[in-house]
Amino acid sequence: MKTTPSYRADIEGLRALAVVLVILYHYDVPGITGGFIGVDVFFVISGFVITQLLQRAFEKGTFQFRDFYARRIRRLVPLFLLVSTVTFLMISPFYIGDAYYIFAKSWLSSLVGLSNIYYFQELSQYFAPETRSLSLLHTWSLAVEEQFYLIWPLALYLAYRFGKGRDGHWPFRITLVATFALSVYLAGAYPSAAYYLLPARLFEFMLGTGVALFSRQLPTLNRPSAEILAGLGLAMIIATGLLLTKHDHFPGYNALWPTLGTAMVIYAGLHQTGTLTARLLSLPVMVFLGGISYSLYLWHWPPVALLHYQLIELTWSNRILLMVGVVVLSWLSFRFVENRYRHRPWSFKKSFMVFIFVPLLIIWAIQSTIRIADDLSFRIPEERRELY
Repeated sequence: MKTTPSYRADIEGLRALAVVLVILYHYDVPGITGGFIGVDVFFVISGFVITQLLQRAFEKGTFQFRDFYARRIRRLVPLFLLVSTVTFLMISPFYIGDAYYIFAKSWLSSLVGLSNIYYFQELSQYFAPETRSLSLLHTWSLAVEEQFYLIWPLALYLAYRFGKGRDGHWPFRITLVATFALSVYLAGAYPSAAYYLLPARLFEFMLGTGVALFSRQLPTLNRPSAEILAGLGLAMIIATGLLLTKHDHFPGYNALWPTLGTAMVIYAGLHQTGTLTARLLSLPVMVFLGGISYSLYLWHWPPVALLHYQLIELTWSNRILLMVGVVVLSWLSFRFVENRYRHRPWSFKKSFMVFIFVPLLIIWAIQSTIRIADDLSFRIPEERRELY
């Protein structure tokens, strides 16, 4: 990717910043009270990157829906299958009763991109204490992203097909304002729905798509303007991660600051690639972490959820060991799983059968077994079985 004209190291750095904020928040590092906004930074980046990809395909006349979704499957699902299977094996000697069955149900819903809806139906709120031991809770954000991938390619395709020669600014602006207003309303009236479901997050994706769609019509930034805009955007992301808390309304207007900041950094980088912000985000360590950010995001939560379930305190030594282990696992899985499958020229049918349909049947069989069978005898060690 680094040899392609569209590659931007500063966007990899934004991914790194986003995933680091999420990890530090989930590992209860003092001072990172709003690190959960890293997910929202990812949403803006996804909107921008996917829109650029679609634009290039539309302009070349090479876009095919089946190819787009085959690439999404190969990009996202193989690593999820690895992490979720390892998690299943990791928790099996410990989880009992409803906790074990809830994992199996969430595993099934995560594979088909519906885990956000599952958790919305099952849980009272994202920050509730019972969520801390749910090993696949973090997949809700992947489900939101996958649902965006279902609607946006078709919407943009129709706009390109039937809207040529028309000014698309006003429809986009009206939709952006409307989705932001909806997010503010839902965050106040229905906070759980706002957190988990796509409608309240849609404006975040649209900030990224807007930069991609209208970058040629927006004003060209000179160096000082780009420096100010990018620096302010980065400051907005970091300040929100440090100052926001789980008690604040979210997403709504509180999600505007990190997402608008992300869009500002991306926009500034379109015109001036050498700003101080871009250089900081393009540091080798940031590019490395950004490259493995999807792996980092998937791996970081299951082990800490198990510690919460076992009532093991997150000491600094535990945190450091977890972080080191997660980075090593993420690099290995990025190299040997993500990169192994994402570029294979498999058809949609083959990708769907291998990575979704067959695993779906296997996971459903596991879930059914857990529901109807006394499974303690074969997975719980004898010294703990009587207590359980």
